[in-house]
Amino acid sequence: MVITVIEKKIGFIGLGLMGSRMVKRLLDKGYELILWNRTIEKAKQIGGIVAKSPKELAEKCNIIFLMLSDENACDSVIFGAQGLIKGLKRNQDFIIVNFSTVSPLYGVKASNALKELGASYIEAPVWGSVNEAEHGNLVILLSGGQKEIEKVRPTLQELAKEIIYMGEIGKASAMKLVMNAFSLTTVALFSEVVSLGLGWNLEASQIFDILSKTWMKAIVDKYGQRILSDDIPQRFKVDLAKKDLFYALKSGYYKNIPLHIISGAVQSYTGATSFSLANLDYTRNIFRYYKKYLKERK
Repeated sequence: MVITVIEKKIGFIGLGLMGSRMVKRLLDKGYELILWNRTIEKAKQIGGIVAKSPKELAEKCNIIFLMLSDENACDSVIFGAQGLIKGLKRNQDFIIVNFSTVSPLYGVKASNALKELGASYIEAPVWGSVNEAEHGNLVILLSGGQKEIEKVRPTLQELAKEIIYMGEIGKASAMKLVMNAFSLTTVALFSEVVSLGLGWNLEASQIFDILSKTWMKAIVDKYGQRILSDDIPQRFKVDLAKKDLFYALKSGYYKNIPLHIISGAVQSYTGATSFSLANLDYTRNIFRYYKKYLKERK
């Protein structure tokens, strides 16, 4: 599909670990980006045009991508005093594409509120981290109107190796929480059982070797060195892991589904955030939480 000039002029809000990589890739692909970030200096360092506020950004382009930390940040950017909706014009064919990991409840609420203003909302949570974002190898889950999705699909294809349409608003966010909750609870459990072994004077190498003789080899291969080493580059922050698990828990509560294991994982990640080192990956920080706990009990 040929990308038109209009489709190549887009707004982007949120320049953290993921957003900054996605923006750089789009700039390299020839996109004219208008950026906004809470810390304006980050936007200026990356390049592109920098807007003074989300409102100003909405006044300059019809398609805006969001990659934000949580629902509060999304609310502020979309519905705040200088939010995107303040810059909307009626019958503008305005589309907000939200890459952020939020709850399906939030997606439905935001979509309905924007629809009343004549704007469209697309859920597009991503699976992958900084390396995948840099090289356009993300997996993007999509929910929203097909007509609006087709308008932004060429841009999404620059960022993703696979795009999966999930259906109506809420489903893409629900699937992202399923994926994150499974992964994050697995890392917490792995850290916990390794700590149990260490508490009984087993060596980490011995634990990994024995586990690798079973179906658990894949877990050891993926997370073994990541929980032990301070030198693994940060792929995901531990406080964001806690947030995602909380959103999963909240979503289960809304549907009256007991999520006992996820609830326990929320507590572990909450503990990890209390003393975590900001430059470390969530995998290392969650293991440090368990290891610290064991040392304090000796």
